[in-house]
This record gives sequence, structure tokens and C-alpha cells, in this order.
Amino acid sequence: MSTLARLGNRVPPHTTVVTDFVAHSQWIAPHVDRYCVAADEVRHEYSARGIPEERIVVTGVPVRPEFAEPVSPAAARAALGLSPEMPVVLAMAGSQGGVGRLPDVAHVLRAMRRPLQGIVLAGHDAGLRTALAHLTDGTTIRTLGYVEDVRRLMAAADLLVTKAGGMTLAEAMAAETPLLLYGSLPGQERRNERFAARAGIALVARMRSELRPLLEHALSEPDLLEHLRTRMRRLRRPDATRRIVGAVLERGVPAR
Repeated sequence: MSTLARLGNRVPPHTTVVTDFVAHSQWIAPHVDRYCVAADEVRHEYSARGIPEERIVVTGVPVRPEFAEPVSPAAARAALGLSPEMPVVLAMAGSQGGVGRLPDVAHVLRAMRRPLQGIVLAGHDAGLRTALAHLTDGTTIRTLGYVEDVRRLMAAADLLVTKAGGMTLAEAMAAETPLLLYGSLPGQERRNERFAARAGIALVARMRSELRPLLEHALSEPDLLEHLRTRMRRLRRPDATRRIVGAVLERGVPAR
């Protein structure tokens, strides 16, 4: 679209929605009409790369409608058959599962001295699910494959261990689920990770040796988890989809 516009062709009004918390180079083009971005910091990055500020709208990242609705943690735990007496740790690595370091997380959860309940989502990776199920057999950690109702799982969790995919960050923020980031891929996920750390919405374990101490610390410090939730409340944008649709439909496309 940008190339067609540069060559003088007539193109319809168009908007790029960026679903990471950084300026993603692959999605920057000088003749795009409008960019919808996740946060003020991303808007500044786009502006620094030469995109006029009037073409950049801070909307947040679009998430499914259920993330805009409150869910009772107690009700979520009851529906999932989880005890209200022990903390719940949710671990995931995107829909594919195998691109993260879930076996590391499962090993660490097994080795924790503190009583806890774990839910590990293997996504669509059947082989990984089998391996994780074998690893967690006989423990208070359950392994699931791909699930649709992530909102309920996030509501039930005291802490989410995940890599820093843009959509996962947006969903966790909307659900106000404290984050421990681990296994992020090089590129935009590592930069998402840095954003989350600077914003105060996540703890970060770069190495497996850091994972267990951070888990122990987080689960033993309710004030720390509440601090992460408080920071999320300031940044969360569960109405991002409505904002984006509004930006797309508004009259008057910014001049190039």
C-alpha cells in the first residue's frame, strides 16, 4: 500500500495496527495513512523514525471482548477445580508452545518447595504436551494443550510465566495477571520484555537459574504482585479494539 501511494496510485484509506510494544521495523512504511500502537512509548519510537505524529494513534493492542469483562479469581478457580488455598502459576509460550522454554518452567515448578498449583499450556504442540504431561505426572501441576478460555486461566492465576509475545502481554495486562517473563525470543519479544520491565508490569528471568528464585520471591511477596497489578491498571487498554475501529472509521485521513 505504501509503495502504491508513493508511486501516485489512488489507494483506499488504510491503517496499520502494531501488536508489539515496540516500533516493529517490518511494519514501518512512510506512506501508511495511520498507525495504531500499543503505548505512548511506541508512539515516540515511531515519531523518532520519521512518522508524523498526527498519523500515530495510541490505542492499545486489540484483545478479545472477554478481556474487557471482570472475572472473579475465586469463581475461576472453582470452575477449574483449583484449590483456593494454594497459589496458582500459569505457564504458556504462545499457541505453538514449543517456541518457548516450557520444559524449563515445568522442571522448576516441580522443584519448588512451596506448595503450589501449576497449569502449563503446551499449545498445538502434541509432542511437547506428551513430554510435559510425563514430567508433571503425579504432581499438582497439570498440562493442557491449546485452550480457548485463556481469560479464565489468567483470572485464576497468581502469576503468569511466559515469553513476551505482544498479544500475551496485552491479554495479561487486560486481565491484570502479574508476569514473570522467561524464554523470550530474540527480536521484538526481547524488546517487549524490556518495555515490560521498564513499565514495572513484569519480572524478568533471563536464565533458568534465575527462574526459581524469582518465583519464590514473587509468591512470597503479595505486595510485589499487587504492585505489578497496580502498574498494569495504569497501562491496560481492554477497549483497544473499539479505539482501533474508531480510528479506522473516522473521517479525514491525515495528509501525506
